Amino acid sequence: MKILNNKKNILCLSLALTFLVLSCSNKQLSPSDLSLTANNASLNESLESKNRRLPFWGVDLKGFQVLDHDSNGVGATAEDHAKARIMTATSKKRMLDILDVIRFVINTPEFEEEMLSSNRKFRSARTTKGPVGAIKKNDYYDNKRVFETLQNVKYKITISKQKLSLSAAAVASVANEHLYLYPADNKLYKRENMFIALPNRDNWDGGGYLNTAYMGGVVLHEIVHNLGYTHGASSHDTVYGVQDVFLKVYNNKEWQAKYKTKLSQFTPYYSILHEDQLTFDTLAPTPKSQKNINEQIVENHSEYACQLNVDGTYNLIKK
Repeated sequence: MKILNNKKNILCLSLALTFLVLSCSNKQLSPSDLSLTANNASLNESLESKNRRLPFWGVDLKGFQVLDHDSNGVGATAEDHAKARIMTATSKKRMLDILDVIRFVINTPEFEEEMLSSNRKFRSARTTKGPVGAIKKNDYYDNKRVFETLQNVKYKITISKQKLSLSAAAVASVANEHLYLYPADNKLYKRENMFIALPNRDNWDGGGYLNTAYMGGVVLHEIVHNLGYTHGASSHDTVYGVQDVFLKVYNNKEWQAKYKTKLSQFTPYYSILHEDQLTFDTLAPTPKSQKNINEQIVENHSEYACQLNVDGTYNLIKK
């Protein structure tokens, strides 16, 4: 495995499979139209209703997996190795809760406003082309188009617990096909073979993994890679930029006060959708799995993955 070190509107509503066309209007909804501040939602609101209220960002779960039997933590004990072989139902629920928060934030007008702000710039780190055009490295993206790729994506991702570098916070594949250059109805928006890998050390039971803002930023960072965005532009890194937008919105005290009730009413979403996953602990396979990051990159039809480090820097891992 070769590691390259580095210092660093078409609004799609098809996630809402049960979405009903409103009889009084054919107008498309936008985040600003959503009645997130209304106080008429039931605490027992159905998934169908939640889909209609928050239709954007259709990332879903394909499944959980544990790929390694041993921890590579410093001074790992027998107990550490035992923990490395299991992803508890509690840990899985925590990851699903993080997906809840990301989806909720992306559906609020504050996220849209920050993404589209004239003060916010995103730059391409790759030269590539697609059905709707081409882009060169260091070209500036159209903010609205970046925002729309986040809204329209319907990936199913696998969340993996496995042995990673001691410096790693998470790893994800970078899609070869850059969704920025594909129309929202393209089948690539519905891929089911993307993954996020998280280290099998004690992170799962403490530290940053219990911090919603931190973990939400990490998971969103990696999902942005799944859309084909990567690092390497001379400035205005898009992946860190989207992560920063999420953190700025979620950590805002006024935003938290405004949406406290609504967020509590939306959650849980993914835990209900995938309640079957929460009835058991996921274990490492027997015999031991030999699958590694390199093989996962190949399975994803990608050329490389990004490792986000705990210190905020990154490495690009090339197959």
